[in-house]
Amino acid sequence: QYYGGQTAAPVVRRMLEQALASRRVALDRARLAGDTAAPAPRPGPAPAEGPVPTVVVRWPPAVDTTPPAPVAVPAVVGAPARIATLALHRRGLRVDLRGLGKVTRTDPAAGAAVAPGATVTVFAE
Repeated sequence: QYYGGQTAAPVVRRMLEQALASRRVALDRARLAGDTAAPAPRPGPAPAEGPVPTVVVRWPPAVDTTPPAPVAVPAVVGAPARIATLALHRRGLRVDLRGLGKVTRTDPAAGAAVAPGATVTVFAE
């Protein structure tokens, strides 16, 4: 009666959202975004069943030196702490949760521009 798409997929989705929002996780975000090199032709004759595509991966990977664009802190005051945390993680921000229940304020305040991966302290009661 249960299938992986109904049971495991929602859990894996939440785990991946949190991992991608965290700057501590060693993920190659360029590869996840689809930045791949074009297949290179193979030297020599092709096998009888047809050519096998080869993927060339650059090593060391190209480093992006442009500074990331600032992220605006979303307005989460009045929302449950769980929903506020999810909204902040989706923006690529870390969360320092102080208390449980509804959010009373955040530091920095809503609308403030912060660097991606910055920590937002959420106060809840």
